[in-house]
Amino acid sequence: MMEMATSGKWQKKQHYKLFDKLFDAAGKVRELEVNSELIEKYNSSYLDSYNKYLQNTQEGLNRELFVRMQSFDHKNFEALNNKLLQKMKGLSDKVVLKESARYIQKEVKKVLKLNDELPNNRKLHKIRIHLKAANEILTIINELNTRVSLKKLQTNIKSLNERIGKWHDYTVLLSSLKHFANEKMGKKDIQLLNDLVGHIDNRQDKRKDKIHRLIKKLVVQKHLKQIKNLL
Repeated sequence: MMEMATSGKWQKKQHYKLFDKLFDAAGKVRELEVNSELIEKYNSSYLDSYNKYLQNTQEGLNRELFVRMQSFDHKNFEALNNKLLQKMKGLSDKVVLKESARYIQKEVKKVLKLNDELPNNRKLHKIRIHLKAANEILTIINELNTRVSLKKLQTNIKSLNERIGKWHDYTVLLSSLKHFANEKMGKKDIQLLNDLVGHIDNRQDKRKDKIHRLIKKLVVQKHLKQIKNLL
């Protein structure tokens, strides 16, 4: 949004580059921890080897994250933030509101377009990214705007984000289980693991269908008209 508001005079690229490796390392740790939490509800002995695999993997990922945290360039981070804050100070509330509305309009249009291409895991993941971005900018709009209420849209987006987040977590778990199924396990345990994978796969299909229907219901053209009224 700041790139749009400054007509490209401020670029996010340097911030992204600074955080890239740290973000990637933290994401891997988070995914593994979520896998551990989700698998707890399937408390069965045939998953003992998988749980041990998660524990062993986490030790290495924690070390990688620690290294990334230790090498993070705080000095450069402060310098980049100071430049960003100076650019932000030069923007009036009117400009921020207008550019925020343009940004939301763009993100909502992308969501509606991608939703027409569902069901598709890759498209749904993109929808999640656009919805998360839209939710953050809607907070700014609802703080600055007194003419058009978009709080209902923000509530709808938050609900969708929670559902897509749950779908995403189970997608990551499935990928991990399928990878582990190729490790050394007894035939009986492999069959039980494959049965679990099939069960979760079926539930994921239902989650995708539900999300697809809810996007059509909760993010509608009416919201685009409301956003347009802010421009």
